[in-house]
Amino acid sequence: MMEKNRMEMVNLPMRVNPQNFPECVEVVLKFLNSIIRSHIVVEICNLAEGLDIPGRDKAQVNYYKEVVKEHIVGLVNSVTRLLQSITSYYPESSFENMVMKELEKLIEQFSSKYTLSERKQGEAS
Repeated sequence: MMEKNRMEMVNLPMRVNPQNFPECVEVVLKFLNSIIRSHIVVEICNLAEGLDIPGRDKAQVNYYKEVVKEHIVGLVNSVTRLLQSITSYYPESSFENMVMKELEKLIEQFSSKYTLSERKQGEAS
């Protein structure tokens, strides 16, 4: 299942055609969905680290959490570039451009929240 999702995410940008606006929105929403699911996994790992479990298991949970965080950063970077590319095809005042800008703001808001928590964790270390 994980491999199928990974392959789908790799192929998504190739399906983007600015002339097919609904498909562009669908692709961006799939990226957003993947980012949110990955963030939930990080939160679950944070909870698991607080449990009374053996040190080796905590280390594995921490490693997995760090891998997922890197995945989130990659997804955010990819979808941001994709959004910038898509919006360049539409006039500034068009409906399509406004929708893509709103999606971009949503992703930025989510990712800035994520990067702020990352900075706080880095400062605490």
